[in-house]
Amino acid sequence: MPDSSDVVGFTFDNRPVDAREGQTIGAALHEAGVHVVSRSFKYHRPRGLFCASGRCPNCLCTVDGEPNVRTCVTPVRDGARVESQNAWPSLRWDLLSLLDRLHRLMPVGFYYRTMHRPRWLWPVFESLIRRVAGLGHVDRERGGATHYDQQSRHTDVAVIGGGWAGLQAALAAAGEGADVTLVDDQPGLGGHLQHDPELASQVDWENQVAEVNSHPQISVLSSACVFGCYEDRLLAIQSKNRMTRLRAGRVVVATGGWDEPLVFLNNDRPGILLAGGVQRLLATGGCRFPGEAVVVTDNPQGYRVARQLLAAGTRIAAVVDHNPAPVTDPGELTVHAGETIVAARGRRHVNAAVLGSLADPTVKTRVIRCRWIIQAVGLTPATSLLAQAGCQLAFNESRGMFLAKSLVDGYVAAGAVNGTRELDACGAEGKQAGLAAAGNSEPIPVSEKDASGGQLLLAPDGKKSFVCLCEDVTDQDLVDAVAEGFANIETLKRYSTVCMGPCQGKMCQSASIRSCARANGRSVAETGRTTARPPEQPVPLGLLAGRNPHLHLVRRTPLHAWHQAAGATFLDAGTWKRPESYGDPTREYRAVREGVGLIDVSTLGKLELRGKDVAEFLEFVYPNRFRKLAVGRVRYGVVCDESGIIVDDGTIARLDDERYFLTTTTGNASGVDSWFRWWLADRMDEDVCLTNVTGGLAAMNLAGPRSREVLEKICDEDLTTAALPYLSASQFEIAGVAAIVLRIGFVGELGYEIHVPGQFGLHVWTALMEAGSEQGIVPFGVEAQRRLRLDKQHLLAGHDTDALSNPLETGLPWIVRLDKTDFVGRRALERASHRGPQERLVGFRMAGDLVPEEASLVLQDGKLGGRVTSARYSPVTGSTIGLAWVPAAKASNGQEITIQIEGRSETAVVQETPFYDPTGERLKS
Repeated sequence: MPDSSDVVGFTFDNRPVDAREGQTIGAALHEAGVHVVSRSFKYHRPRGLFCASGRCPNCLCTVDGEPNVRTCVTPVRDGARVESQNAWPSLRWDLLSLLDRLHRLMPVGFYYRTMHRPRWLWPVFESLIRRVAGLGHVDRERGGATHYDQQSRHTDVAVIGGGWAGLQAALAAAGEGADVTLVDDQPGLGGHLQHDPELASQVDWENQVAEVNSHPQISVLSSACVFGCYEDRLLAIQSKNRMTRLRAGRVVVATGGWDEPLVFLNNDRPGILLAGGVQRLLATGGCRFPGEAVVVTDNPQGYRVARQLLAAGTRIAAVVDHNPAPVTDPGELTVHAGETIVAARGRRHVNAAVLGSLADPTVKTRVIRCRWIIQAVGLTPATSLLAQAGCQLAFNESRGMFLAKSLVDGYVAAGAVNGTRELDACGAEGKQAGLAAAGNSEPIPVSEKDASGGQLLLAPDGKKSFVCLCEDVTDQDLVDAVAEGFANIETLKRYSTVCMGPCQGKMCQSASIRSCARANGRSVAETGRTTARPPEQPVPLGLLAGRNPHLHLVRRTPLHAWHQAAGATFLDAGTWKRPESYGDPTREYRAVREGVGLIDVSTLGKLELRGKDVAEFLEFVYPNRFRKLAVGRVRYGVVCDESGIIVDDGTIARLDDERYFLTTTTGNASGVDSWFRWWLADRMDEDVCLTNVTGGLAAMNLAGPRSREVLEKICDEDLTTAALPYLSASQFEIAGVAAIVLRIGFVGELGYEIHVPGQFGLHVWTALMEAGSEQGIVPFGVEAQRRLRLDKQHLLAGHDTDALSNPLETGLPWIVRLDKTDFVGRRALERASHRGPQERLVGFRMAGDLVPEEASLVLQDGKLGGRVTSARYSPVTGSTIGLAWVPAAKASNGQEITIQIEGRSETAVVQETPFYDPTGERLKS
């Protein structure tokens, strides 16, 4: 029971648990006597703490709504709510554990061979599988609550790993004047020395840690995991909710290794742990292991952990040593040399260990009553980052492990990742690696001697000898898969799913390779290993999408200060800050429909093209025609790629014989600019000059039935329909400022898109607001604009379209002129035209005010048939309207479609014509 002075409380499956401040959730549960923490993936077998270092699946729980949290390395929080996963109705009484007895009905690969026939039953099977298997469930209410960010850093030398070798490497490199970044996944430096006092007593490691932390040339990232090594020594690092992209001149990989588990019958029972996890729980968790323990080992670590347990009050029933004689002085410990463990007994917890002769494991030598089985039988070097970097790994026969055979330029390795276990040797390798990284030495080559325990190729007994704890893959499963023809280690991995769970092979790769080798009658070296790919450790998807608050570009329009003073609420549109509304989007919407409104559209991309060949160039990069576009006219166009997919849309205005003014969607100016320049580079003989003027111009859209009255007050131009008709372009002064004025109507009303030099944007804006005071002018934001454009079924490229959308299916077939000789995407669109549309983007209307969320499913015969892209309630129609992708057969006027809203099916009606002003009279007025 923790001391009351530092008690923090949390609940586990609604049961109150007391813990000490700084203790991990897993350690607190162990101390509280909770030894079944989770249920296994496939068979729902009880599982307890195993590695206690965040490398296996046994500790995964849901914490405060966040699923799949590694509780053995997660500190307790006062009031935290911890829940077990993958159990029903409870962790203790899991009815799905019946599957453990039905294992013969679920042989390896059964999901590939069954359940897909009859086809109509697959939805039932799929639902059943999703309920029975899996880990935690995402809390939809909590989704998005966590904020992630990113940063970019540079360093001369990056050292991955804060153990003894990593410490020496960092100090050596810093001593040569290099800027060093030391990255370690633990809260404190020192690696295994923090948990192994007998080993730590051999060196002055605490002073070394203090020296590293205080060294001016060394930056330490603690509790930070390097999960990927990329080209040119780019390291991806997770540190809580931040991803760091670290570019290093040289990289020292001192990632160490972890205890390798044995494969024997019932080797997954609670009470079976790895030695490193036990040492961690004893040293930092303050835990005890009451009762008897059996320690199985092949190296001195097993004797050290046995002595630690003995000092903590555990009775050591026996040390089982694989070696013919004890590898170190056993003292008072009872040792069974030349033997191994072949089975564990007990269901909810171990109660006995069955030993067998190492020479012939089928010969059972003895049964020892015990409550704990501790394994210290070899090292698995953490070489995956080296493999990701491109270093060549090969099986080292003398050491019985895969090690780096050759290193790529800029990488050096030191310590246990090289298979080195002796402390002095690790320190020497680390020091020389640091000097090599600083450019003053060569790294120590991997030694071919000093074998540290061979890898057992013995066949375990029984059906439940687990190789992969994540996926419940047994040794027999792998043998059966090889017999079915999946003899290659890569195909075996994919067929059996071994190494594909949360541990990503850390606990099972070595054993799976041995099983594959034994089943094929080949050596481990001949069998090889599977490919290492990022991420080395599972990371949240939000981390990869996080923003960089330091480098993320934030753009503000020339009118930003005015919007702030007017009380605007802003949203992010690409890199731009745009007013979402000024407090009441419905009022803003009605002002445009009934009177006049003004919106800031400075965020539109703006490109100017000059030259005598501009029309020919536009004919090539747009699918519609531009040769005959008259001066003073505007045309709508979409830009497609070679596959006929819509890249962007916008307007093209011809201001003079050799001058054109183009607009693009918000935030896509640079993309279209680059796209045009790409093609211009192939047409260098043409007279075309392209200038991106997005940042130099402010733009605003004056819209509404009374907009002409407002504009007439501050300009002398004839604004009648005869002089300035719909889809015309003109240049004249507004409030004394030269402006480009486009008569277009994205919001469905009489409107003027006004572009002026950025330095005069505020002047023109305020002049329009003052001129419109009598007409009740209202500034409107993006939310009102979205509602207004939906009334007219105007699409937003990139919002209503995706990477598969072409103009023929997006409701724009009229824009594609296949009679043109050539244009970008012509061949693809011609094929699509002959094939006919598979789906189409259509407008839909629903009675009432129930609005489906964007990306809501469109169902056809109960199956996925499409999706909603935009939807809002429309005051002028008195109904919900929107745009959706639907099967082509459902795309005609009056067809009914089914939309899934909050788990219910609602009916909507397809409408091909605009919901508001279908003939466009108000636009053209």
